[in-house]
Amino acid sequence: MMMMNNKHIYTLLLVSFNVKLLVYAALLLSVIILASFLTNASVIYYYQGNVNFTTTKVLTPKGYSNSAYGTSSTSSVTSSNNVSINIRNHFPPNGPFYINVLTFYVNPGSKLYIIPLFYNISRVNASNSNLAFSSISLNITSLNTKYNVTLVKNGMPLNHTFSIPLTQNFYTVYVTWKLQNNISSNYSYTAKILLMIVVQNKGANYVYFWSINIFSSSSNKRATPAPYYYIKEYSTVNVQTTINIINSLYA
Repeated sequence: MMMMNNKHIYTLLLVSFNVKLLVYAALLLSVIILASFLTNASVIYYYQGNVNFTTTKVLTPKGYSNSAYGTSSTSSVTSSNNVSINIRNHFPPNGPFYINVLTFYVNPGSKLYIIPLFYNISRVNASNSNLAFSSISLNITSLNTKYNVTLVKNGMPLNHTFSIPLTQNFYTVYVTWKLQNNISSNYSYTAKILLMIVVQNKGANYVYFWSINIFSSSSNKRATPAPYYYIKEYSTVNVQTTINIINSLYA
């Protein structure tokens, strides 16, 4: 057997190093590419523990218009399966109010995570820092199950991560909310909440973003918008934030 001299060994080590460098560069490039399309195609397929991204769809939401008891809602779905829910609530105030906003199809055996990212909610008025909304919740129902996801309780945003086992393939989403008793009809009140939705299925994570907007319109056409309360759970939503949130689900 021919023995390799030092020159051959050095050449092999150099080739091995270059291969590792190319792999690292390709991995880094995949992150850069993801960063460029994350804002446009936020449905991503991610294996926990490594940087393996691609766009795909496992949750299929359906948006539509609905109205009930002086309240109307429209929900729309982007090409990347992100959801925008807009609800218009016409006074009388307070409530509680309850409206169907969305349906979605999903692979049974998945797990759904709901992570609040941003809250932007009106205060009672300029001199009162309490939130105008006493409660805001999502109700996610199937044929024989119902899950309540409380986003605002007793006038306080809840920054919890919610976990729901998806045993059926079809679900309906309702939004329920209630305004404080001491709000004025001279103001219009708004709640804007951005949620990150993660569907775990067969070892992979599928990421979506849902925006919920509630507009409580006063009967007074000259009503002014009430000042906002703003809480930002994450300083920015980028690739690293997405990875960190997903990894936290395994902690």
